This record gives sequence, C-alpha cells and structure tokens, in this order.
Amino acid sequence: MSDSSSFQLWIEAEEWAPGEWDPADDVTDAIVTLADGTRWVASFCTFDHIAQLRANCAESGECLGGKYLWASDLILVDDTSRASLEAVVRDLLDADELRSAFSPADEDAGAGEREYPGDAPPFGVDSSNGTSPDSSVVDGNEPASPSRQVPEAPDNDPSSPR
Repeated sequence: MSDSSSFQLWIEAEEWAPGEWDPADDVTDAIVTLADGTRWVASFCTFDHIAQLRANCAESGECLGGKYLWASDLILVDDTSRASLEAVVRDLLDADELRSAFSPADEDAGAGEREYPGDAPPFGVDSSNGTSPDSSVVDGNEPASPSRQVPEAPDNDPSSPR
C-alpha cells in the first residue's frame, strides 16, 4: 500500500472564471504530485456530464455520433469538487492503484494537448496562459489550501545543466 497521507492536488477547473465550473456536472483535469516528486495526470468527469459529452458527439458526429465515448486516464466521479477528488486520490493511493488510473504527467504530452471527443477545447483545458497552477498539500489533518504551487518535476536527465 502507498502512503496517502501527503500529496499535492492541482485541479484545472479551480483556475476557471467564477461560475464556469459546476462540480456536479463537469469535467476537469487534475495533477497529483506525490511525496517522492512524481506527478500524475488524469481527467475527472461526473456521471451527469456523460450525457452532455454524448450530445456533443451526436452533434459533431464524433464517436459514431455519440454511440461510444473514450478518454485515456478518465475517472468517473459523482462530483468534481476538491473534497471529492482528494477522497478519490486517497482511495486510489490506499489501494495502490493511482499509477494505473493516472498517467505520468512528465511523460504526457501535457494536459492542454490531450484530445478527447465531444468537448472543445479538450475538457476546457487552456495550457497557453503559461501560469503556474495552484495546488494544495493534502494530509489527513489539515484542510486544503489552494494557495500553494505545484512544484516542478525533478530533472532526472544527467546531461541537463543544473
């Protein structure tokens, strides 16, 4: 079992303009930074939002007109609130399944370049603004604070200048 007592969680939807995020019916990317510095990315989508994605595909013709949906690293949840996503991450860590449900963020093309059918831009991701995402360190005893920054991933390339 992995230690789920400490991790950082960045939720892309927390950077959206006020009123754009409906945690009960939305989809958002999230990055988890573990205590060892590894970063993992996944998309969280509410069960209720699936109907909207199907309707978008039906209109666009993607995915056989909404007859199926797919996305890598997709986790379905009842809501996309911080409390819900933190609980899901803790549960995945406790079950030693986070690395199966998420992809390594450093090897990923970047959340803003991920493509998903039925939503444009891809799940509301805007990677062009160049800002550092807010995150919170989560432990079993302290409330989350969205004022902390996601740390840069460690540079493991020995040829990189330090």
